[in-house]
Amino acid sequence: MGSMLDSLLVLVFVLNISALGTSRIVNVIWIVAAQGFVLALLPVLAHSEVTGVGVVVGVSTAGIKGVTIPLLLQRAMREVQIRREVEPLMDRPVRGGADDVSLVRSWWIRWVRVRSWWIR
Repeated sequence: MGSMLDSLLVLVFVLNISALGTSRIVNVIWIVAAQGFVLALLPVLAHSEVTGVGVVVGVSTAGIKGVTIPLLLQRAMREVQIRREVEPLMDRPVRGGADDVSLVRSWWIRWVRVRSWWIR
């Protein structure tokens, strides 16, 4: 179960980096919606047993963060008639370097954590 949670957190991280590097507002909205769905899975998968409260929290979080908020944002964009693109926060070379540094850092943290667990 722990490896699945780690994989979901890596997916959240990758979605975050891709949102920082995109220039289309609509793409950013739907990337953040995908993050909402992934984050909604975390409370359900974090516990060993699935309870009704966990399912309700997961489904309501997915509904709000993954569907309702993105649809409201797109509706607001349509009503205000925003058609411009946004400037990405990071350029492609910088984003690639940031990806590499963050990935190496996360592997190092994971290795240190696992090694310290074995030493105990």
